[in-house]
Amino acid sequence: MRIAVCTKNDLFGAIVLNHVLPRLSGHTLAVFMSVRERVELDDSVPELDLMRMLERQIPLDILFPALDGAPPVAGRFLTPRQAAARAGCGMTLVHDMRPEGGMAAIEAFGADLILSVRFSYLFRRSTIAQAGAGIINVHPGPLPGYRGLYAPFWQMLRGHDTLRCTVHLVDKGIDTGPVLSIEEVRLVAGRSMVWHATQLYIAGALRAVAYIQGGLPPATPQDPALAGSNPFPNEAEFAAFHAKGFSLVRGGDYRDLLRPFVEPAAGPP
Repeated sequence: MRIAVCTKNDLFGAIVLNHVLPRLSGHTLAVFMSVRERVELDDSVPELDLMRMLERQIPLDILFPALDGAPPVAGRFLTPRQAAARAGCGMTLVHDMRPEGGMAAIEAFGADLILSVRFSYLFRRSTIAQAGAGIINVHPGPLPGYRGLYAPFWQMLRGHDTLRCTVHLVDKGIDTGPVLSIEEVRLVAGRSMVWHATQLYIAGALRAVAYIQGGLPPATPQDPALAGSNPFPNEAEFAAFHAKGFSLVRGGDYRDLLRPFVEPAAGPP
């Protein structure tokens, strides 16, 4: 099967590729990584500016270029370029979904199925129609109640002791497609939002791969009456988050996310 793996060109996306690509090695693959920044928004909220640095600037501007300049080391996580090369496929940066831009690049691959994890753009109807086996997306919150942005943050702020992500099929709406499963990650005291978000993406991505390998379960339509949508948090909402004792990121958590890229592990991810 021809599978397009679509994720974001950032630290989370790189981690996802290291978990997903080796498990799909029997298929013909292509990697598409979205490049999208909301500069004015990130500049206006200090916490979003911090996240931009941790998610994109440190890995993309410092860590990955240094690693790309040296041969891969057995047991380490690979950079996106290394991971795509190891999988024997191309890696394309997607800056938009215009018919002559990102959409054309994805459709030119001719995917039977698309796996989307943290991809920043909406798929156009022609792309959805072309993927005969469907588009499986991992959304880092339980649908339909947590449509929109920053779902792990909102779940923590609202007092959930179990965080959830949704594996669902993509339709023409935004986070509206039929649900395949809801995956759970227990809230761990002392761990940050960044750490929990990473675990949610991994859990959802691995479940999606299991469906690709073993077949899709029956999908459940979402109930519009239960729908809720969330925006990017503002400064007051970040302050409320911190007042509850939560953190966006802790040094130890961030080190744990970077460590696999520089220290060999004993086994596969």
